[in-house]
Amino acid sequence: MKFMKVLKIVCMVVLSVTFLVSGFAKLLDPHAFVKDVMNYRLFPVQPLHMLAVWLIMLEIFVAAGLWFPFLQRGSAWIIAGLMSFFIILIAIAMIRGLDITCGCFGPGSQKVGWQKIFENLGLLIMSLFLLRPESKPNRSHK
Repeated sequence: MKFMKVLKIVCMVVLSVTFLVSGFAKLLDPHAFVKDVMNYRLFPVQPLHMLAVWLIMLEIFVAAGLWFPFLQRGSAWIIAGLMSFFIILIAIAMIRGLDITCGCFGPGSQKVGWQKIFENLGLLIMSLFLLRPESKPNRSHK
């Protein structure tokens, strides 16, 4: 049981740090992030700036939210949704043969590819682990 609590804390730390670093890296140069998102060629250009700023703020909010019990489940659900969305975006870019960076950590992000998909899959699994119900100790006596 103690192992599961430690594993939960490890998942919270990894997800929180990843999303904080990602959000703040993009916040330093939001225009570069918009260009990275434009490179996917899947979204209309007009609302892209607003979407980019919204996504940056969301990443920072959910990273912090993991540490507040009343926000933790919601933050984990949002992270799971974001990771699923990012995996799909990267897969689409790979299928289309686009030679682009993912935009995950602002300027200097990795190229889209299998490594990025597996990294995101690991983060998705961690967020889903945070959503699993905690087992209650069996207190019935026979």
